[in-house]
Amino acid sequence: MTLQFRVPIALLRPVVILTAVWILFCLKPGLVGGAEPRWEKMDARLRTMISDRQAGMAKNLFSQDASDVIIRASDTKALYGVDDRIHPVSASVATARIPVHAIIALTRMEAVQTVEAASICLPALDVSMPEIGADDVWQGFGSGYRGSGVIVGIADSGIDWSHSDFINSNGTSRIKYIWDQTDEQGPHPSGYTYGTLYTQVQISNELDGIPAGVVKEKDINGHGTHVAGIAAGNGRATGNGRPSGQYVGAAPESELIVVKSGDDTFLSNRILDGIEFIFVKAGELGRPAVVNISLGSQSGPHDGTSGFEQGIDDLLWEKGRAVVVAAGNNGDEGIHFQSLFTNPYQEGRSEMTFQVDKNEAGVSDDVLFDLWYPPATGLSLSVVTPSGTIRGPLASGSSQDWRTSEGRIVVDNARSGTNTSNGDREAVVQITDTYVNGAKKDDMAKGIWKIVLTGGVGRVDGWLYSSSADARITSETEYSTLLIEPANSRRVVTVAATMSRSTWPSLYSDPWGPGGITPGVLCDFSSPGPSRPNSMNSNPNGKPELSAPGEYILSSMSSQMQTLPDERWRAADGKHMAYRGTSMAAPHVTGLIALMLQANPQATVSEIRARLIETARHDAHTGLGWNKSYGYGKADAYNAVKNMSAVAGSTVADPRVFALIENYPNPFNGNTTIFITPQTGSNGRASLEILDISGHMLRSIPAGEGTAGFIRVCWDGRDHSGKDMPSGIYFIRFASGNGFLAKKMTLVR
Repeated sequence: MTLQFRVPIALLRPVVILTAVWILFCLKPGLVGGAEPRWEKMDARLRTMISDRQAGMAKNLFSQDASDVIIRASDTKALYGVDDRIHPVSASVATARIPVHAIIALTRMEAVQTVEAASICLPALDVSMPEIGADDVWQGFGSGYRGSGVIVGIADSGIDWSHSDFINSNGTSRIKYIWDQTDEQGPHPSGYTYGTLYTQVQISNELDGIPAGVVKEKDINGHGTHVAGIAAGNGRATGNGRPSGQYVGAAPESELIVVKSGDDTFLSNRILDGIEFIFVKAGELGRPAVVNISLGSQSGPHDGTSGFEQGIDDLLWEKGRAVVVAAGNNGDEGIHFQSLFTNPYQEGRSEMTFQVDKNEAGVSDDVLFDLWYPPATGLSLSVVTPSGTIRGPLASGSSQDWRTSEGRIVVDNARSGTNTSNGDREAVVQITDTYVNGAKKDDMAKGIWKIVLTGGVGRVDGWLYSSSADARITSETEYSTLLIEPANSRRVVTVAATMSRSTWPSLYSDPWGPGGITPGVLCDFSSPGPSRPNSMNSNPNGKPELSAPGEYILSSMSSQMQTLPDERWRAADGKHMAYRGTSMAAPHVTGLIALMLQANPQATVSEIRARLIETARHDAHTGLGWNKSYGYGKADAYNAVKNMSAVAGSTVADPRVFALIENYPNPFNGNTTIFITPQTGSNGRASLEILDISGHMLRSIPAGEGTAGFIRVCWDGRDHSGKDMPSGIYFIRFASGNGFLAKKMTLVR
């Protein structure tokens, strides 16, 4: 007798579906299935997020819920075809919004080096333009420079495209493109899988109403419109019987490309996509371009080595490109602590205290810290709750998740070891409300908390990068190294904020001012440098580069704002308003660079940065040389553009016809990337050799044809036989048909 078991089809269906999903996942090109991620390839924030989902929300591992990440790879070509939501920004950096299972699979790909959680970034002129000398540029140099032929890119909260400051006198729009990343309606820009693209023709048609209702992008925050007005507004908008032309941006004849990356919060991977989009479109138009980023975050290494910052740097190798970043608005906030252990014979100990003032019912409260330290410090970390309960110590290389009556405490103390980009280790401390069976408990304790650090010689830096509970550091506070990311990028221009006006004609009264303003002085909120030094000595120097007006700047006001500001903050014409922040300082320099690019469209970002620094104004406030608050001085548009125009159209050829740029990072541990540029006029094949200090050739690396553009070569610290080379000094020798160049580099094991 044969026994037969009949299983109802309804019970089989979930099994069949899950099996099919698993098979499809495993067959996805390049994404090799596997339950365990390569944790060492994730940053601490991403590890914590995935651990949360695995521990309490395992069913969501294969859902459509997506996470925003930035991927670094040895060659992003290896990611083509893996998932159409992965977008290579450069040869080494890609962005993505993908489900957690795809992130796990990415970490198992050989070409993938790191996967980082995207950072949540926040938004960081009739008087201010004369302050930087822009009005002198408009009138000088023959016909003057006003930004004609240059693209000003804005990645921000969008733009009020109906504002007259962005409309030509003939009624057409000055905006070439708007990419609304927050609208999934489409059509998406070519090469991207999200957002809606609007063209200049569509925007102009919307302005005259034929046809209407096509362009739906709105700047309900107002930040992006205000920033755009400072950089590029033409001042045509006015009202209430006031004359036009009073609030004119630095480059009033430039054209704009705008990316709306959010309303109130912005993700770093989307911002990076937006920068690339602007440069691609400017290239299609044959225009030089400068992009303004008045957004940022305090999470990250603060040394220029995050995927976000390296992705921006990768986009700035071509001529006629620049990016300007606000320094940040945390200069007067106690959110950075620093502990320095100096005794090599005795373990150091440091206590950092912080106050939590509230736990709002029904709100998911959190206090989040990001710490960085050298491996040799061997940092151990404990958390002390307001009741005096000690959690820890937790040694470097481990993690722990405590569910307590005073909230949930998660510590990841460099669980995966040393960061390959900077040679340091990262620790993350998260204190939040707890959840039981999906229900939130308002149990995060108020009061005084402590983070206790013990370790050997080394410097520990930590940032309170996010808090919904009004938390603040109350000991070990250090008011430096507060530049937001991506202001530590090596190749961007980072701008601090100064005061330029104390009163203005407002709807409330004429004049009106809040008092307590001294023109010419640094704004107390302006975030200071320098960048954090790391174990590879690859952090940039001289950040910020310079300062510009950022205190109560009057610029374009979006009519689409959900709540208009008080009459005191609105200009008497009803079309402009006063804002303050380094967000307002940065676009002054963005517009200034647009003037420089009009004078010399082929300028490199290195030339632009050098000229801004060389021509920066010094006074009693800035002093001479560089300082952490003002940078090298105050922006001087006239002299910067004069110097640029002196070389505009120069036909003097570079006798080398190629340049060997310093490898990065240098010193390095593991891999370093070598760049050769511009190659113009070189002939024949090019080769690159690695030599030891005695001149013995260790390895020859083909560098491709010597044609226009730049060549990127990666050296893994090994000789031709695959043997790891020891620590020491090595030489790069690059040869082409026109000769050779050599540079020194340092390998640190």
